[in-house]
Amino acid sequence: MIYSKSPKTLDEKIKYIADKKKNTIFGGYGVSDNPEIAIIEMKLAKFIYDKYDRRMFLEIVVSFDEYESEHLDVVHLASIAFDVCNVLPQGFQIFYGIHLNDVYQKHIHFAINTVSCCSQVGKLDIDPDDLILLK
Repeated sequence: MIYSKSPKTLDEKIKYIADKKKNTIFGGYGVSDNPEIAIIEMKLAKFIYDKYDRRMFLEIVVSFDEYESEHLDVVHLASIAFDVCNVLPQGFQIFYGIHLNDVYQKHIHFAINTVSCCSQVGKLDIDPDDLILLK
């Protein structure tokens, strides 16, 4: 699932992704593994480019069915999270969380900053063809 709009703020989304109540393992890709620092780093990128309006982040959720959830351990899920980060457009900050609270539907949340200081693109825009490949 890919969500381009969310009623949550960037702060709320990162805190949700890192929620310990969900038996979460979380980390950052191009951003700190600490959720509080990741929020500051993502906001700093937005500040540099004066991009505080419109979409603040893109959320992707990779969910696994019951069979997959029963057979995927934390090591495999972390590997999948890293692989997804490598497939996403390079130069954008990503904070992810592997939610293990539902043993029958494990899933991984990704919050991707829509602004990049490290990419020539500057603003995240996933081409429809790339979106199909991503899915």
